[in-house]
Amino acid sequence: MQGDRPEGHREQQTGAGGTIGLADFVQHKGDPHQLVVMDTVTVLGGIAVNKSPVDLRSLTPVAGLTKSPSAIVVPKNSPYDDLESLLAQLKKKPKSVKWTGGSLGGADHIQAALLAKSQGVTPSKFNYVPTGGGGETVSLLLSGAATVGISTVTELRGQIEAGDLKVLALAEKSEGQEIKGIDAPSLAELGLEEAALGSVGGVLAPSALSDAQQQAIVKMMRKMRDTSCWKSVLKRNDWADAWTPGDEFGGLIEKQEGQVNEVLKELGLVK
Repeated sequence: MQGDRPEGHREQQTGAGGTIGLADFVQHKGDPHQLVVMDTVTVLGGIAVNKSPVDLRSLTPVAGLTKSPSAIVVPKNSPYDDLESLLAQLKKKPKSVKWTGGSLGGADHIQAALLAKSQGVTPSKFNYVPTGGGGETVSLLLSGAATVGISTVTELRGQIEAGDLKVLALAEKSEGQEIKGIDAPSLAELGLEEAALGSVGGVLAPSALSDAQQQAIVKMMRKMRDTSCWKSVLKRNDWADAWTPGDEFGGLIEKQEGQVNEVLKELGLVK
């Protein structure tokens, strides 16, 4: 979480799915010079699991910018060469498939739960080991402590290119998007579109801004998005463009909030 002040001062506060930074950010009501960068599913999950009083819908939506594709991977010596066979085993013996990914209630956990649900497995009954990020996820996979992992392509690319991990599927892939060195179907291409929940990286401003102030910030983001530098950043990080300006981004957040909370209830992480 990061707030930018006019005089160039910057702060970054992390933790609890971004809710620590948000708690500070909401205090800047009416200040158009403060912006927060966030990932929708991660922050919505953090708010719910940590019982944060912050409501993203009370903030001013600026724009959704990126989607970072997540990969569903297994070790190179895994008996599973495709997602269908792994899900068949999950359906047959749910506890025999050990999933790993990011924190409890985070985007990876929710994605795994949706896949379990697609096979008729109650999300609260499947086997998931949370980690602090991609490095720990890889360690569990390579040590044999986990069967399958979920993380962003960016975090897993080194081990994928080294041949240590096999990619069974991408959680989501934008139309026409090519991800260098990875030839794997998306969940939608496998007929599992309902099990895919794509998180969007974007920008919010404080509450109580005027329409003119909101549109001025949207215009600034649109200008940034059109630069060659931004296009290079998208390519370097395997990000897909997810331009969703203004209130359209607010609508996306509201929709995903409902989806996230429904899954977290089924996982027993929220009431």
